[in-house]
Amino acid sequence: MSLDQIEPIRCIIRAKVAYYFIDIRTLTRFMRELKKLDLLILDELGFIPFHKDGADLLFSVIAECYEQTSIIVTSNLEFGQWNTILGDKRLTAAIIDRLVHHAHMLSFTGESYRLHHALSKKFDTD
Repeated sequence: MSLDQIEPIRCIIRAKVAYYFIDIRTLTRFMRELKKLDLLILDELGFIPFHKDGADLLFSVIAECYEQTSIIVTSNLEFGQWNTILGDKRLTAAIIDRLVHHAHMLSFTGESYRLHHALSKKFDTD
């Protein structure tokens, strides 16, 4: 298969999108566009805590994608810490349940590459 035979992937990047909905028309349009996606990427989930409305919207988005759209989530938090950013244990459990049901999970442990790289630059210049 050549590259020109591969369907382009439509995706939206950033979990922070939950903070930018202003009215129901915008939300309705977003949810309609969501159904067209092949892949949804929620990058740095947990970097910024969610307001209750944002957490509810995140659940709605994940529920809408469940078994329909591929989802990639990046986070520096373990699942047990997600309640601290979502603020509701039941909602957090429901989100995690839908995400892990058919998941291929990759876990990276050890030192941060960015931190290691930054520190090595600092020590190389000294």
